[in-house]
Amino acid sequence: MSALAAVTTPCLVMGFELDTDTFAARAREVAAVIPGAHYVELEGLAHGAPFSDPQHVWRR
Repeated sequence: MSALAAVTTPCLVMGFELDTDTFAARAREVAAVIPGAHYVELEGLAHGAPFSDPQHVWRR
């Protein structure tokens, strides 16, 4: 994770409440390490949400 601290590109890190692959807690950890990253957690959605519910995800 130390390499993430060197990221200089603006980042949006998304966590999905129902994710069973990459848990929201892990996404929060990643966002906390990247300088200036913005974290958004999407309630009621899981890992496949960008494909199963793209309108809800991409409007963020």
